[in-house]
Amino acid sequence: MLESPRQPRGRSWIDVHAQGSAIYKLDAKGDIEEVVAFASNSIVARAAFNELCASYPRYSFSQRRRSWVEEERIVGEEESRTRR
Repeated sequence: MLESPRQPRGRSWIDVHAQGSAIYKLDAKGDIEEVVAFASNSIVARAAFNELCASYPRYSFSQRRRSWVEEERIVGEEESRTRR
């Protein structure tokens, strides 16, 4: 009774938690702050992950497919301060 009625999904509808690989920006505690990239293919997502890490060296990122962590880079607090 509490479920909302299902709406038809368009071609552009994406569920980042069920399809493909998502790249998340992590906060200082390692919690997800935002989704910064998504790809249905893990190889393409890895390329995006590597580019984000190179372009934003002070930020932590995680590449995940559902609950599986495919790649992760955590920047420590001290490392973040020295790169400013």
